[in-house]
Amino acid sequence: MKRYQFLRNILPVVLLIIPVCVLSQSKLPLNETMLYNFSTRGSAGMLVDEQALAGDPAAGQGGDPLTVFSPGWVYAEIYYPAMVVLDLGRSHILNALWFYDVNDCDTLSIYTGDPSSWELKSRVVLDMYNAWRNIPLQDTSRFIMLKYRSPSVRIAEIVLYGQLVGNYPPAPVPVVHPRPAMNHFMGVNGFVDDPIDKLACAGSIREYHNWGWDEGNLDTTYQGYPDNQYAWNPSWVSGPGWAFNFDGFYQQLKDYELTTSPDLQGSALYMTNFIDSLTQNKPIRNNGNPLDPASYIEHSDYMFQFAARYGSGNVNDTLLKLRPDQSRFSGSDRIAYLENWNEPDKTWWGRPAYFTPDEFATLCSADYDGHEQSLGTGKGMKNAAPQIKMVMAGLTGLNLEYLRCMKLWSDFNRTSGFPAEVLNFHHYSANNIHGISPEADSLKQKLKEIVAWRDSCMPGKEIWLSEFGYDTNPESEQAAVTIDTNDIFEVQGAWILRSYLEAVAAGVDKAFVFMLRDANAPNPNKYNSSGLTGEIWYGHQPKKSWYYVSAMKNQLTGLIFDQEIPSNQDSLNIYQFLSAGGDTAVHVVWFTSATNRIVNDFSMKVPPHSLVWQIRPRMGSATGVKTPLPIQNDTVTFRVTELPVFIRMVAHDSLMPIQINLNNVVIPEGESRCFDAVQVITTSGNDTGFMVETGAAVDLIAGQRISLYPLTRVAAGGAFHARITEIGVFCETGMVPDEKRKYECPPGIPPISAW
Repeated sequence: MKRYQFLRNILPVVLLIIPVCVLSQSKLPLNETMLYNFSTRGSAGMLVDEQALAGDPAAGQGGDPLTVFSPGWVYAEIYYPAMVVLDLGRSHILNALWFYDVNDCDTLSIYTGDPSSWELKSRVVLDMYNAWRNIPLQDTSRFIMLKYRSPSVRIAEIVLYGQLVGNYPPAPVPVVHPRPAMNHFMGVNGFVDDPIDKLACAGSIREYHNWGWDEGNLDTTYQGYPDNQYAWNPSWVSGPGWAFNFDGFYQQLKDYELTTSPDLQGSALYMTNFIDSLTQNKPIRNNGNPLDPASYIEHSDYMFQFAARYGSGNVNDTLLKLRPDQSRFSGSDRIAYLENWNEPDKTWWGRPAYFTPDEFATLCSADYDGHEQSLGTGKGMKNAAPQIKMVMAGLTGLNLEYLRCMKLWSDFNRTSGFPAEVLNFHHYSANNIHGISPEADSLKQKLKEIVAWRDSCMPGKEIWLSEFGYDTNPESEQAAVTIDTNDIFEVQGAWILRSYLEAVAAGVDKAFVFMLRDANAPNPNKYNSSGLTGEIWYGHQPKKSWYYVSAMKNQLTGLIFDQEIPSNQDSLNIYQFLSAGGDTAVHVVWFTSATNRIVNDFSMKVPPHSLVWQIRPRMGSATGVKTPLPIQNDTVTFRVTELPVFIRMVAHDSLMPIQINLNNVVIPEGESRCFDAVQVITTSGNDTGFMVETGAAVDLIAGQRISLYPLTRVAAGGAFHARITEIGVFCETGMVPDEKRKYECPPGIPPISAW
């Protein structure tokens, strides 16, 4: 009887405790978009890709998941300890984390909190085989962080139990990003000692610029920060009678209307105790913490001084740190962008040179605005020149995960947004044996993924592809290839143009080919023969690719990518570019294959009342070879190959005649006349006359050809002008006497010519 009474006394307690425990063990929905893989290696989505198969381990009904996430063993010294962050989107009451321990043995650490402050909840030695393990959390948090000590940490799936606090935030709405003009979009990588006229084959210049050139260089007596002495004209790099002159270089680029972005790469030698092999290491002295912005104060100082000199903001002279022989000024307004490093995720220099995403975000925050002015006066480029856009250093690949992790750090360690205006990537289309075409590489699709993420998550930021290209040494694994009768130089040029086109169609803001000049073309190692020109010691002799890039820039200057037009043919691309006013359109047409495919009579509809030319890139021509295309029934016919051809269409007045014959025409003294035709003008044909009297003037403007026959006469004191319009400017739309081809007949000398 006492036994039953005992049960009667404890039963209410049991009934109260068990239901609450069961109810709180709600399995939370997890998916791969919630995960941030800070190693960026492997697919962290494997941690949550078998949620149904995982079952309900807290209720003793766990399944046996199969897929195992791991950053792998390659470069383990760089990627470990590896960090994976689970973002639930809102705070949750977290009860327990379950995970499936599979094999191998090392330590897994579990944290809650957020990316600005992590709190260790547990360290677990994974010493079981194919078994579910349980970590009680009893915390309220939006985030869980898993830290893998080594590649021997292996778990197959995680299951999380808890309850949502509040509501999930709405999904971000994509923001349409404006398209760039093509002359600003097309870029080339180069150096201070490259000729400006060769760099001008593109409209934007990314200039490789070593920090040491501006500060200290090889002078082992130089002490550096905080008593810096910066020098740009003459630079620290100098010899008897010569030195780099960056003031003049940047001014020349601006005079050529080229957009300039110096890429400030590497550490100054004073930062490495003048050990050259260490200049690629993070710019940190005295064993600083790479996750502390103050560790990068020297680099932040450099960014401020560079922006002060070449930006547009006037900086107090007392803040300028200049060598005594330097002219003292600020606000010269010579550069538009400034890049703060180069390839921070490179692995080939080891862990001291490799930035994890949160480490690089920390450097960017210091460089951008002195980590929101916390580093003091004279630190961070934005505090010197707010209008210069900061370009985050180009990543070694199209690594969106690295960027996502940078943004996550920024969201919780800054209050004023992501510390860069430009998101920057490098990518070379290849198959580890040789280069491949951008279409075979699905370049456009890869870039579109990054663009779509930008539009939703970081609207307003620019996206750059700041390195791409092909070698011309056939032994290089980045070489273009010979295709049928097209040699490697022809294919390099064609694939570079097609890479530009795929990138702009994807929504990229700038693309820079690597690079202007060959480093050493006989060297078969990658990137030694990737230039548009020969080596500096050969005087930058242009390759086919230089002429092709120049022609493309010339034909698309001022035009903006509009759309892809269906071609109704396999592997045929047609991209349309439009002028701001819409009166000029260029269709770029090419086959995306790599078989030397040719169609000699491809037909394409053109808008009514158009003037149409085809422009073909050609070796030796910086503008391409331009010829008019006859129009029949609003259709033109032309040859299509794997090298893009440019079909330029200019609208004209529909009342203008297609062709006029000026027979037995006299322009009397004191009269000025203008004759125009969409295609052809002839004078004095069929033995008739055409006469311009003394004191009279005539202008002939045609879209394709002007033919002057023998009885065309101009009296002394008469004026005769004839020209072919390439931009659709005719008599009624304004006279442009110096436009392109112009013929002025000397008074009294009868012209006999045919155009």
